[in-house]
Amino acid sequence: MAKMGAIGASSHFTSQQLVMICGLCAALLSCAGPTTPFGALHELKPAPTQGPSELQQVEAQAQKPEKSASDFFSPPPTKSQIEFYPTKQVLHDRQTLKVAFRDPRGISDESLWKIYFNGYDVTRQILPTAVTSLDDDRRTLILEFPNLRLRPEVDNLVKVAFFQSKKAPAVVRQWDPPDCSLHEMRGIDQTGDFNVPPHILKNIHAWATEHKINPSLITGLIAQESAFDPTAVSWAKAMGLTQVTPIGDLEIARTEPSWPRSDKVTRLPASLIKTLVNTGQLTARDDWRLNPELSIRGGLTLLEYFENYWRMDLNFERLESNFSNPQQMLTPVVLASYHSGAARVKRAINESGPKFLTADYLKEARKYVNRVNSYCYHFSKQEGAHAKAP
Repeated sequence: MAKMGAIGASSHFTSQQLVMICGLCAALLSCAGPTTPFGALHELKPAPTQGPSELQQVEAQAQKPEKSASDFFSPPPTKSQIEFYPTKQVLHDRQTLKVAFRDPRGISDESLWKIYFNGYDVTRQILPTAVTSLDDDRRTLILEFPNLRLRPEVDNLVKVAFFQSKKAPAVVRQWDPPDCSLHEMRGIDQTGDFNVPPHILKNIHAWATEHKINPSLITGLIAQESAFDPTAVSWAKAMGLTQVTPIGDLEIARTEPSWPRSDKVTRLPASLIKTLVNTGQLTARDDWRLNPELSIRGGLTLLEYFENYWRMDLNFERLESNFSNPQQMLTPVVLASYHSGAARVKRAINESGPKFLTADYLKEARKYVNRVNSYCYHFSKQEGAHAKAP
């Protein structure tokens, strides 16, 4: 493919087309406040309050069959395709996104594409920043958006529309958020930028399989909790790979009373505990949470505790009355409980139902759930088999 700059680098593209390809960067890259490094999102015009939005009209047109320009007996033309690399959103880190438009009829000067973020057409809000690559046969165009950052605590509804010509109906595809399930047994393909010792990954896989919990999910939880640092200590006195707090340990002690526990963890402030750990005065011999293998087992035990809690008759009835698919919602509910406690999660479900993670007091839990899901999906072999861009 030939590389081209984002601003008028090739006579094959009109200035209008080049402007259209840049909107995703503005919508997805974020910094503090309501603006991004590439433009102010608050300047977007609000969606109409009456009648279908532009995106809804485009999607409605996309459902209509495209008329063939040839005779009556000719088969309809093969539709264009849109592919994303990575295949699903990355919510745990910055990431280069590539969008591939493939059309067997060729990408012409009349071809158009638009990008929508949370229902807004964002293609005209900023100057072009994407890098474009066009195949020599002009049937595949790659748009590359470097260094994208999606905020895990907000909605990120990203849809891309491609028009083979101005009169042709669009092909619309959504860049979906990552998904992960508590019990879908996904293997671990990679751990991104984390340099994880092989024995830790081996223990994760072995004990997750023993507990019948998704190995990729507990790997994502550890990445989010401690960045795979077995000596990590938080302000809440959470320690080790899975960051189990003293309160969480009360439940684990019911099944594992013989694991070593230091009374210093309950008596001393978190800052002093961290100093003791860093200087080697508090080690895995003193407290099980500093033992990587026991920390993995403890984290899995705590996940099981919260799952069992939510499967209790009264609690599961609460899920059934609030969610159309309560089994599917067990994963975010359990993860949110691991982060913020079951009582807070129950309160949010009572108040907000399916939108329980939008509660102000669960803002950090929402970020946590989305980041763990993102790590889980992108660490898994399922993503690794499909995420390589052309």
